[in-house]
Amino acid sequence: MFIRKNIRLQKVEYSKQNFYFITICEKFRRVYFSEIENMSSKNNTPKIKLKLKPIGVVIDLILTNINDIFSGVKLHKYVIMPNHVHFILEVNIENIVYKNSGKIARFNQIITAIKSKSIFVCEQNGLELSWQRSFYERIVRNEKEFEKISTYILNNPIQWNLDKLNPEFNNSLNDNNGS
Repeated sequence: MFIRKNIRLQKVEYSKQNFYFITICEKFRRVYFSEIENMSSKNNTPKIKLKLKPIGVVIDLILTNINDIFSGVKLHKYVIMPNHVHFILEVNIENIVYKNSGKIARFNQIITAIKSKSIFVCEQNGLELSWQRSFYERIVRNEKEFEKISTYILNNPIQWNLDKLNPEFNNSLNDNNGS
């Protein structure tokens, strides 16, 4: 029997207001969310354009309206990559409430709601979306780390060619190993 590893930090108080860095991936790493177009480069600084595909538009809508679903949750930085999403959520654990019912929610229910609502909206529009079962979560420990993660999120599209989640990156590694 497979037992999931507990990724929670032992000495962190999860019952208070915290910032969380979250990554959610498309189940099969399909490039369904966005396209990254390389533009002209000035002063050796790559310039790219991130263009959302229809599924990415749905995800964007769900993320930017998370406050319509829950109180006690605020979206900060985010990026919708071709097959995964990075974002920082500020969560007041003591006050997460479903706005439509007034019921108290747990942290993982926020991520579940993002996934399920985006799947529902996609299905209503004839789009196919499958999320990976779990998600990556990191509690942001201080302001310096918040800035570092924010920069990572901002620069992530520029790094797409080197991203392990990029199917073309993995193919180019295989091509180079076979030569």
